[in-house]
Formats: sequence, structure tokens, C-alpha cells
Amino acid sequence: MPILQTLANATGETAHLSLMMGQHLRPLAHAYSATHSTRVMLEDTESFPFHATSSGLATLAFQPDSVQRLVLSQPLTKLTRLTETDPLAISARLETIRNQGWAESRGGYEADVHSIAAPLFDTFGHCIGALSVAAVSSRMTDSQRSAIRPVLIRAANEITALWGGSLPPAIAAIWHKAA
Repeated sequence: MPILQTLANATGETAHLSLMMGQHLRPLAHAYSATHSTRVMLEDTESFPFHATSSGLATLAFQPDSVQRLVLSQPLTKLTRLTETDPLAISARLETIRNQGWAESRGGYEADVHSIAAPLFDTFGHCIGALSVAAVSSRMTDSQRSAIRPVLIRAANEITALWGGSLPPAIAAIWHKAA
């Protein structure tokens, strides 16, 4: 929680951590910044769709091919006009996410929410969830996005290390350059 609150305060936005539980991505914890009275709110009981959220995309990008194929073979609900539901387009996006080390969603889950997420890893270097910063779309300017990414990556690295996780070497190299 202290890392989530620090991340929320540093970005002025909502920070949240989600973990894979079976075939679902579930929110585990969140923190709100007091900077803005209008903020992205989370429900503890919801499950995040892999294809429509930055947390889902960041998590899915670092799953084995078999898990990606299973998720993308299911019906992908169009939640907003911006929700991508084409499995081939999502697969291409997952490749980009693996190469850059973070994911972004602009209105895929809720039309007025823009989020950026970084994957979280366990002891064996397997991705088990994601850390995300979510903001009202009108506040997510290019400069805000650029400011959030390194703080988010440092926090994801810190959480991974705190619970005894291990970054895959490729991610460690990408994050070292980004932070």
C-alpha cells in the first residue's frame, strides 16, 4: 500500500495493482490521489478484461503463447467505441508492449479513462499481474504520460522486488533505460 499511495501522490492519479487469478485479472489494491476531486474510482469486486485495459494488456503481453491464444479466442466484448476486439490487432499490440515494457489504454474499458500499466513478476520471472495509473482522459496529456511512465516502472520494479519477484532480463534492460 505505501508504494501505491506514493505512486498515486507522485502522479496525481489513481494507482492500482491487479493480479491474475485463474483466467481473470482481479484488482488487489488501489490508492487515490487527493490532487483532483474527479478521479478514476475502482470497485474491489470487478474483474478487468485483458483486451480492454492497460493492466490486462500488460499482463497478457507477458503470458505464454497458449494463454494469449486462449484469451484471444474468447468473445472480446466491445465496451466502448475505442475497445479493440480484433485478435490480430491485439496480438500485434502485445508484441509492442513486450518490446517497450509497458501498456497503455485510451478509452478501451471506459470511454473517459486513460491508463498506463507495467507488468509485475513472481520469483520465477512469470508475469502475475500489473501495476497501473489511471486518469481521466482529459488530464492525460503527452507530458503527463511521459512523467508517469518512469515513476510507474520504478514502482513496478519495487513491488516485484518486495515480494521476492524476479524481472526477466529483457524487461530489466528495458526498464533500466526507461527509468
